[in-house]
Amino acid sequence: MAHDPYKYMGKFLKALGGKWNKPEALSSYHRSKYMHRAKVLRRRANFIILHLPEYEKGGYKVLDISCGSGAFLETMRYFGNEVYGTDVGYFPFLESQNIPYCFMDCTVFPYPFDSNSFDLVSCIGSMTFYRPFDKVWPRALSEFARIAKKTIFVTINVGSNCDEYSYLIDEWKDKEWELMEKDGSFYKWERI
Repeated sequence: MAHDPYKYMGKFLKALGGKWNKPEALSSYHRSKYMHRAKVLRRRANFIILHLPEYEKGGYKVLDISCGSGAFLETMRYFGNEVYGTDVGYFPFLESQNIPYCFMDCTVFPYPFDSNSFDLVSCIGSMTFYRPFDKVWPRALSEFARIAKKTIFVTINVGSNCDEYSYLIDEWKDKEWELMEKDGSFYKWERI
C-alpha cells in the first residue's frame, strides 16, 4: 500500500507551532524566501516519506551537511529523530528553530565528526556549491561514508554545471556502500 504523503500534514503543521512560520530571525533574510514555509516543510515531509521512509519512525541521529535554513532537519526532528546541521551561514535562523549546528566549510577535509557517528548523513542540493566539482565531490562523498552508520542521501541541483559533473556521483563507489536508489538527481546509499 502506497504512503499518503498528506496524511501527516495537519498534525505535522500543528506540532511545529507558531514559530516555524515566522521565525525570530526572519528579518535576517529576504522575506519572500520564508513566506511559504509550510510548503517547504510539506515538500520535505513528502521527500522523507518517499525516499527515506525508515526515518519516519524516529530514533535515528541525522546529520544534514550544508543544511541551509534547516527545513529538512526541522521535519526529521518532527518525526522523532535527533538532528544536527552544518553550514556556513543561516545561523540566526537555525538558532531561532533550536536546531543544533556548527560552522563547516565542506571543501575542507576531513570533516569534524567521528566515524560512524550519525545514522543518516544527507546533503540536499548544496553540493552545487562545492567546487571544484572534480576535486571536492568524490572526497565529500567519502567523508559522508566515513561519518554515516546506515544511510547516505544526496541530491544535486540540476542545471548549470551540475549535470555535466553528475558522473562524479554516478561513478562514486565504496566497498562498504551500495547504491540503493537513484532517481534523477537523488542518490541513496546503504551500508552493506
